[in-house]
Amino acid sequence: MSIRDYSRYSLSDLLEDDHFIRWVIAPEADDDAFWLTYIKEHPEQAEIIHQASSVIRVYRMQVAFANAEGQVAVWDRIGDTLNEQRSVRELSSSYSIFYKIAAAVALIIVSGAVLWFTVYSDHVIQTAYGEVRTITLPDHSRVTLNGNSKLRYSRYWNDDAAREVWLEGEAYFDVVHLNRDAANITAGQRFVVHSAAVNLEVLGTTFNVEQRCDNTNITLISGKVRVDVADEAHESSGSRILEPGDHLVYVKTKLVEHKRMQKLSTVTAWMSHSFAYSNPQLADIARVLQDDYGYKVEADDSLLQLRIEGEISVSGVPELLSTVEATLGLRIEKSDQRIVISRR
Repeated sequence: MSIRDYSRYSLSDLLEDDHFIRWVIAPEADDDAFWLTYIKEHPEQAEIIHQASSVIRVYRMQVAFANAEGQVAVWDRIGDTLNEQRSVRELSSSYSIFYKIAAAVALIIVSGAVLWFTVYSDHVIQTAYGEVRTITLPDHSRVTLNGNSKLRYSRYWNDDAAREVWLEGEAYFDVVHLNRDAANITAGQRFVVHSAAVNLEVLGTTFNVEQRCDNTNITLISGKVRVDVADEAHESSGSRILEPGDHLVYVKTKLVEHKRMQKLSTVTAWMSHSFAYSNPQLADIARVLQDDYGYKVEADDSLLQLRIEGEISVSGVPELLSTVEATLGLRIEKSDQRIVISRR
């Protein structure tokens, strides 16, 4: 390939260069050798080259237009604008379509929107009703999300800032332990979970967090967790250190329950699409069916106060409904996403 001086090329210049586009779209051995050597000799241009390559690859995926007239109009506007800014370089006929794509990208996408949302924005994971999904975070910590839950975190973590995630719904965390000196904890060794008005900080541990509406339930499985409330002016503000088996319930920022869990398996049964309860009210079961699985449960308040004495451990919604129906002597009718509970 011909040798050009790319040291002064901007992002727009690269997007209009036929040799650069060819290297991104269909690289040959000579192209690879040139650009790899160039990046090594001009590291200050590496970021621009990376951005231009990413933009071309993203735009190539969008080859369809709603109609032919719309496509022509786009090309015309691009041509008019470029003529006002600079003289247009002539490309070989075999690469003219790539020139049009590059020009469109320079005006429409290079403004920063595509790069921001595809490269620099936070990563958001959203589960559907009834879906259980496990995500590996940048530090290799693992998070299992329950149905109807959302997790947000930065795509890139570094040693200068805490590892932070934001949770809506329910999740089980298995956090990688980075710190070996509890008296000297660096910023990058901190792991913080933001959930509604409650924040949790851990070093390395496993725990379950459920945040629905104004309620936040926290259960520590192993390790140690510090819980802080976001509203320091509230009467319940302050830090609490949890030990394995501790279970806290917050309503907004107010701590309403702190107890020891005897059977931690009841907290994490959802991870295998199972249901486990100890002396539950029907209201507890109905809430899970609605929050995690998206059912609309219809029942009188008097029925929702009924309690099942003992332990329940079943797999799947049909088995759960059959157990409740037989134990409490009720009639349960299920149709699609609607569950009606009544007396016999």
